[in-house]
Amino acid sequence: MRKLLLFALLLSACTHFPEGFEDQGEGIGKKLLAFGEGEVAVGNSTFALVVTSASRDGKNDDYWTMSEIFPLDQPFQQGSFEARMLKSTVAGDSIQWIMPYSAFKSSIFNEYEVDGYRISDTATIHVMTSIRQVMDSQTYFESREKAIRERRMEEQQYLDKEFERRGITADVKEYLGTWQRELKAGDGIPVVAGMDLVLGFHGYFLNDSLFDAATDSASWIYFQYGKPDQVIRGLEIGVSNMRIGGKKEIWLTSDLAFGERGSGKGIVPPNTPVRFEIELLDPEKVILKRSISHD
Repeated sequence: MRKLLLFALLLSACTHFPEGFEDQGEGIGKKLLAFGEGEVAVGNSTFALVVTSASRDGKNDDYWTMSEIFPLDQPFQQGSFEARMLKSTVAGDSIQWIMPYSAFKSSIFNEYEVDGYRISDTATIHVMTSIRQVMDSQTYFESREKAIRERRMEEQQYLDKEFERRGITADVKEYLGTWQRELKAGDGIPVVAGMDLVLGFHGYFLNDSLFDAATDSASWIYFQYGKPDQVIRGLEIGVSNMRIGGKKEIWLTSDLAFGERGSGKGIVPPNTPVRFEIELLDPEKVILKRSISHD
C-alpha cells in the first residue's frame, strides 16, 4: 500500500506541467518553441550567444524581462542549468522552461536578485532561452577580439573629434593606448614597479558629467604599482609615466576603462570611453596627515 501511495504521489508530481511541456525531472518542464537549423550543439567545449528572459508567471502583465546577449565565455559547470538544459540545443532553438527558482538561481543567466526583488527557492518561474549562435572557442575569441578592435577604432575617432572641439589637440599625447595631457609636472620620484601609490581622481563621462571621485583620505586609492587587478588598466598606464605630485588628464577607450560589462555598480555603462583627472599624492605626506588628524 505504501509503495502504491508513493507511486501515485510521484505520478501526480510529473503531470503538473501545462500541455506541450516535457518533464525534465527535478520540477523542470521544457517546451520547444522553434527548431534551429544549426549543426553544432551547445556543449561543454563550445561557446554560445544566448538571449534569455524570465518572469514569475509567463504573462505579459507580469513579465520581468532581462533579455540580453550572453557570451558564455567559460565552459558550463557540471550540473548547472546551462549544462543540463542547453547542451543539446543548436543555433536557432527557442525554448520555454518552467522550473523552481532553486534550479535557476545558480545559472549564469540569473539576474532576479536586482532592485531589491527576491524570489524564494520554491517559487515557480518561467524562462525563455533563444540560441543565437554556437561556436568553438577559437571562433569566439577571434570574433570578440575583432569586435574590441573595431570598437576601439570608433572610439579613437570620437576622441579625436573631442580634442578638436575642446581645442586641446596639440596638448594631448598618445601613450600606450591612452591619451594624456599634463596638468602639473610632479617634483617627486618617478613611479617604479612595486611602489606604494596614493591616487586621487575625478572620473567623467565625455559630456563632463562626474561619475566618481576620490578627493580625501577616505576615498583615495591606495595600491602597489605593478600588482595586478587593483585599478583599471587605463589608470595603471596613466600613472606609469608620472612622478609623485604630478597631475594629468587622461582619456580612455572602453577596453582600458570598464570594458564590455561596465563598472561594478552599473554607474558606467558597458563600452563607454571616459576621462579622468588624476593626481599622484605623496604617500609619506598622506600618512603624516592621517596620523595628525587622528591625534
